[in-house]
Amino acid sequence: MKSQTEVLRLELMGPLRLFRPDGTRIDINSRKGSALLALLATAPSGERSRSWLEERLWGSRAAQQAKGSLRRELANLRMLLQTENGVPIVADRDRIALDLTEFLIDVREWENSVSSNTVLS
Repeated sequence: MKSQTEVLRLELMGPLRLFRPDGTRIDINSRKGSALLALLATAPSGERSRSWLEERLWGSRAAQQAKGSLRRELANLRMLLQTENGVPIVADRDRIALDLTEFLIDVREWENSVSSNTVLS
């Protein structure tokens, strides 16, 4: 597992905040971009289908518009998330995923601590 000084830090509890490994903040200026990142970060494996994301984020738009909007937000996120290890977003024709090894996500850390502290009776 990578140390906290080697990964991006994503805070979803409270306002969404994203930090580089050196602690500098990354501003995501698009609400849809922030939502896209949050939806990927909270998926069980960090992965969602393109159609699922299009429906959740741009369901009121025509299919072609939704696909184009998803591509645009994905390109913007890739530019923002570029690290020395590359871009921690993997995308193919059908799915988009975060490389969860490149992130420390507060919600996931909290879930892990709660489940490890849960005592079964």
